[in-house]
Amino acid sequence: MRDEGGYTLIELLTVLVIFGIVSTALTGLFVSATQAEVSSNRRFQAQQNARLALDKLRREVHCASTATVTGGSLVTLTLPNSTCRGYPQVSWCAVGSGTRYALYRNMGATCSAAGTKYVDYLTSNALFAYVSPTTEVLARLSVSFPVNTKPSEAEEAYSLSDQLTLRNSSRL
Repeated sequence: MRDEGGYTLIELLTVLVIFGIVSTALTGLFVSATQAEVSSNRRFQAQQNARLALDKLRREVHCASTATVTGGSLVTLTLPNSTCRGYPQVSWCAVGSGTRYALYRNMGATCSAAGTKYVDYLTSNALFAYVSPTTEVLARLSVSFPVNTKPSEAEEAYSLSDQLTLRNSSRL
């Protein structure tokens, strides 16, 4: 029986311990990579939604004849029917609290979370500022979308800003 080949219990346990250590390291690597991919995808989606919302808002602001900003978190645009199709008034507002807000678009002069959500993970509700028209320039709407899916990590922050002109407004 001594001449028969085989593995001893010690050899078998040693292989199992080595296999366990390698498996644990690989599992940790895969979990970390999956979490990084999910975080990256969430960041990309939030940034893309901010770009699309700014594009939609830009088109509506260019058509608007007047804009009313309330508290920096709500803007109501009056759209003349002769030049722009759609509803005569459109409102955009930030709804949320703390460090997470979402941007909603509603038909009419009031705005709430019942409207269409365009952007999530905004870190502030101070999104809009109105610049009055002068004799030289038309009215403008200053827009800033600070997006961060992890507000505790400042390096993940993304900010999208623009000055939009109300082309149908009148100079003073």
